[in-house]
Amino acid sequence: ESGEYAASAINYRFTDEGTWPMQLNDCLQAISYLSGLADEHTLDVSRFALWGSSSGAHLAAMLGLQSHLNLKCVINYCGPSHFIPVLEHEHLAEHGFADTPLGKLVGGAVWDFPEIVKDLSPVCQVHDQAPPMLLVHGTEDEAVPYSQSLELQMAYKDLGREAYLVTLKDFGHKFEHDELEALVRDFFDFYLHDKKVDLKDLELR
Repeated sequence: ESGEYAASAINYRFTDEGTWPMQLNDCLQAISYLSGLADEHTLDVSRFALWGSSSGAHLAAMLGLQSHLNLKCVINYCGPSHFIPVLEHEHLAEHGFADTPLGKLVGGAVWDFPEIVKDLSPVCQVHDQAPPMLLVHGTEDEAVPYSQSLELQMAYKDLGREAYLVTLKDFGHKFEHDELEALVRDFFDFYLHDKKVDLKDLELR
């Protein structure tokens, strides 16, 4: 409404349509397409950001960590960030079989594709130029453990990068929260419009 932001919802192939990195490539093509429309729609390609939830948040994080895209910031709602534990811990083995979401993503049982599992884990891709990220996660998430966002935030902080975690106590995987809209706006205002915002307020608990 303010005219300060333009938004586009993009699609990508799910795991029943293709394996990794088809999903990433779909999103890269979408970003390229939008960049090509920049002049027509007066878009500032130097101020692109991504926002996703669940599997979309995983892709937003992976895209944000692609250095050549030079994205300004990323919002990640309850996205998976670390798949290596499925390879290493017996109690997580049930998540690694070929017919599981992760198995379908890599194209079979995860133990046959350890390098792909690492490559699609955002925690393993964080670098010292990673764009600022706002993570939002419910402590009772039944699909993606809350610890996944904690690990990604820690990977960011270990390299001195900005990652803010909004912890929604007792919330599950699908959520709405009255304060989130204002927090998201503050995050975007700060990183996309250089407005003076106290980002300590993003640490909602």
